[in-house]
Amino acid sequence: MIQLSKKGWNNVLIFSMLLMIMVFNGMHKNLGPGESTDTDVLILPENSLVLTLNIGDIAIERIGQGWRANPAVNMDLNQLTDLMARWKAHKAQWQMDDSEAKVMTDGTMPQFIVIATLAGKTDGAVYAFYPQLEEVWIHDQFAKRWLKAPISMMSELFPKPLYPEP
Repeated sequence: MIQLSKKGWNNVLIFSMLLMIMVFNGMHKNLGPGESTDTDVLILPENSLVLTLNIGDIAIERIGQGWRANPAVNMDLNQLTDLMARWKAHKAQWQMDDSEAKVMTDGTMPQFIVIATLAGKTDGAVYAFYPQLEEVWIHDQFAKRWLKAPISMMSELFPKPLYPEP
């Protein structure tokens, strides 16, 4: 065994604790699924049952196995079903850095606010969409996260019958 004075053992203890702090501080970025900025995540929570999707003044409601829009829009049942399937399957890139998202959206109002009522949840999931030139920033207020997706996603999630001209 190494024979050190009390002062020497204190120094060993201090440096080992500093090393552990640095290791643990760096590990939090690699823990948990979906926390990396390279990871694509679903916009709506996985395996969630959407009861209603409010896009502006239009509410798309689940009616049995189908959907209806209130007030009525120029979309048939198949188009509404396809739209809801796109909402359930669409992925965006996780943005862990809130500061970058806040800089990109600072002082601007979201172009679209979407509220999803999910089965088993008391509050609706609120999504604010901030379209930029080549991408759209999405603030998921339900999960308190920022997402980023290509601007082409907007035409898939917000078809013309819902928003002719944003």
